[in-house]
Amino acid sequence: TGNGTITDEIADKALNARKAREAAKKARDTVRNGIEKKQKAYQAVFTEATAFEMNEELQAKATSQEIFAEGVTGAYISEILEAKNDAGEVLGYVMSFASKEGYGGEIIVSMGIDLTGTITGLQVLTANETAGLGAKCKDEEFASQFTGIQNSTVTYTKTGKTNPNEIDAIGGATITTKAVTNAVNNALAFVYNNTAVAGEGANE
Repeated sequence: TGNGTITDEIADKALNARKAREAAKKARDTVRNGIEKKQKAYQAVFTEATAFEMNEELQAKATSQEIFAEGVTGAYISEILEAKNDAGEVLGYVMSFASKEGYGGEIIVSMGIDLTGTITGLQVLTANETAGLGAKCKDEEFASQFTGIQNSTVTYTKTGKTNPNEIDAIGGATITTKAVTNAVNNALAFVYNNTAVAGEGANE
């Protein structure tokens, strides 16, 4: 029986070791998948860039406080990376940020902005807004309106956009539209005041 107990212990240790290895691999895969997913999201909003790299000083500034734009509440920046080309030159920045004031809670957004201060792309990554209304913030039809805007402030309208820095609000979802726009303006305020971006709309 003594040998049996030892054999069982060895088997248990081997099983536990295998479980630990599997858990470690799963954790690594989860992290890698998360990084790959984030890289894909950034690639989607800044297609000209081939690499996205952390600038520690910039990241520290972006996360040192939540609000960077006047009149904005309930927004924060979680990450900013330098968007680079194959030669390692900085083309602009990609950011992950959020509004805590969506109708259904937090709305998480990724956005690219080049050195002229022009938005290169925007995607709403996470939103728990009302289906058929606020949930449309994740649709290309809404998000694509931000692409090409070169201004330190974006506004929304319910009567049809007439200015280059305007977007059309989502019908029946003003709270969602305002939440996304405020989060964007908070991110723009940070970029315009703390990076190499010097767009024409900086002082408008």
